[in-house]
Amino acid sequence: MSRDGLDRDTAGWLTQAYWAWFAFVAALVAFGVIALWEIEGQDSHAGALFYLAAAWSVLVVPTMLFIKGHVIRAGWESRPADPATYFKGLMIVWATIEIGAVLALIGCMVSEATLPGGLLAGILLTLLVAMRPAAAALGQGMTPAEG
Repeated sequence: MSRDGLDRDTAGWLTQAYWAWFAFVAALVAFGVIALWEIEGQDSHAGALFYLAAAWSVLVVPTMLFIKGHVIRAGWESRPADPATYFKGLMIVWATIEIGAVLALIGCMVSEATLPGGLLAGILLTLLVAMRPAAAALGQGMTPAEG
């Protein structure tokens, strides 16, 4: 057992999940800075890529969250999640959010407009930051009777 109450394998999966989450967030922030730096105009017309990113965000991201909830059934059954399944479920959701934000930022660069694509990318970045890995999903703090 590690000091967090997780076995070594589970702690390793959680560490990998944190590094992957950090990489997704850092890549999106870096790409956002580059995209917004490249924009010279401040007109507010939305390009086709914004509409694609908006549709992606409204349709695909909630669908992936729903699928993640069914892939990682442990939360519904009040038991710790399998670390590998938890990691895969999070990676699917994070990649889905990242794709939508990148599409929105590419739309910003193509249309040379900060809004509305930059706003959508900011909302998706906020969602990505809020979806960090949780040790509680893997059983941290559970007593042997609960887990």
